[in-house]
Amino acid sequence: MAEQVFHGVPRALALDGWWLNADAQYDAPQFHGQDIDRNHLPTTSSNATSRKRLILLLALLALADILFFGQAVGLSIAVFTVAVFLANLIELGTPRRITGPAFVLIAGTLPVIEFVQTTSVFFACLGLIIAVAWSRLGVPDSVEKLSYATRRLVMLIPVAAVKSGISWFKNTPVQSDVNSLLHGFIRNWAIPLGGALLILSLLIIANPVLEQWLTDLLDVNFDVSNLVTRSFFWGGMALVLWPFLTASPTQLSPAKTATQLRKTRSFGLNARSVTNALVLFNCLLALQLVLDGQVFWGSGTLPAGVSYATYAHRGAYPLLATALLAGGFALAARPFLDEGRWLKPLMLVWLGLNVMLTLSSLYRLGLYIEAYGLTYLRIRAGIWMVLVALWLGMIAWQILCAKGNGWLLLRSFVLGAATVYLGCFINFAQAIATYNLNHQRSDGYYLCTLNPTASGALWGRLGNLICTEKKPEIDGWRDWGFRDWRVARYIESLESQTATQGGHHENSGR
Repeated sequence: MAEQVFHGVPRALALDGWWLNADAQYDAPQFHGQDIDRNHLPTTSSNATSRKRLILLLALLALADILFFGQAVGLSIAVFTVAVFLANLIELGTPRRITGPAFVLIAGTLPVIEFVQTTSVFFACLGLIIAVAWSRLGVPDSVEKLSYATRRLVMLIPVAAVKSGISWFKNTPVQSDVNSLLHGFIRNWAIPLGGALLILSLLIIANPVLEQWLTDLLDVNFDVSNLVTRSFFWGGMALVLWPFLTASPTQLSPAKTATQLRKTRSFGLNARSVTNALVLFNCLLALQLVLDGQVFWGSGTLPAGVSYATYAHRGAYPLLATALLAGGFALAARPFLDEGRWLKPLMLVWLGLNVMLTLSSLYRLGLYIEAYGLTYLRIRAGIWMVLVALWLGMIAWQILCAKGNGWLLLRSFVLGAATVYLGCFINFAQAIATYNLNHQRSDGYYLCTLNPTASGALWGRLGNLICTEKKPEIDGWRDWGFRDWRVARYIESLESQTATQGGHHENSGR
């Protein structure tokens, strides 16, 4: 059948008559209204995401209230860090590789499960931040990107919630929403609520039991101070937790900008000045080491009125400061080491002498501990001296292998962090008590000031001192700690043995 064309039909009618064609189901025109609907989809998705984040935030706040508000902390910190990480994964809503982040989270929470202290809480928070940054960034292709994402997340913690609130107020027609919600509420709930209140009043008059229930319900004494404190607690926790649920990969990724090279300040250093300084410094350190050798191992004598303990105490910390300054000088002088034939050997000799100086400080500290006993400060000083010696050795290796300062910085951080991390699992209080009791270098009153986890070594060794009865107390699962539990169980076993034997138990200083 030949196609017939009717002239004079309006264009709008011709377009609206597409359904008269038998093949119209394949030729239906595409309306732009569908495209308009697509433009609204991101807003709907954004609202759904915001609702999910708010629900997760309220759940975390309620959990924080149960775990921390008015409670002693312990295992509760580990439980909460795991809950925040899981909330972060739920908010992401997409399957990601979580093996690496989960491993970091577990490694960070192990110290706080062992014993709650400043360093263990620090590692729990650091492990959570790294795990969340890793999971939100995806799979980083370098340690530098993960380190940058971690720093960015830390910087977002105090400001992310404030920025989100400002953005919401700017992009939301608050007045129109409030008016529409108010009119809708009045229209839909005025009669139901009014009728329900009228019926309830009649039922209360007719039912004394219901009247008593209502009286008991309304008889509430509000603790205003507790309410204000809890409100501040919820508000502060909300500010801290919000970036863990909202940080985007864009915020955590470094900006792709050209790297600007900065001119290194010489601070008056040059090849000649570095050479002269190394010669003088090496001579001074060599003299110091010779004098120390004569005093400790030779026939050298000390000035009148100066004991070996005083000599050790006066020298331990100043010599350690000298070694630290030596490391700083080595880093500052490193750019000039290739400008002279003897500069690199002189620098290696300088670092070697400083390592020997650090070991001399450690030896002096050992003499001081032998004379006066062990304390927290002396343990920390000994660990710090070992770290400084290892750090100086790394600087020497960096110079020999021509490594960059980034290589040294990363390994120095790993060395320090690993030392502090391992220290979280050592019961230093018990080590101090055991050493001092075995060597009779401290009075019992100082030992009584140690952490209750030292009671395993003190039990039965200090006569009638009150601290013999002091042992770790665990009120519930929130403040449970593995070290406290272990020491408390040990004390209980000793007490049961004493009760069974009917006599005094002589502790071996465990």
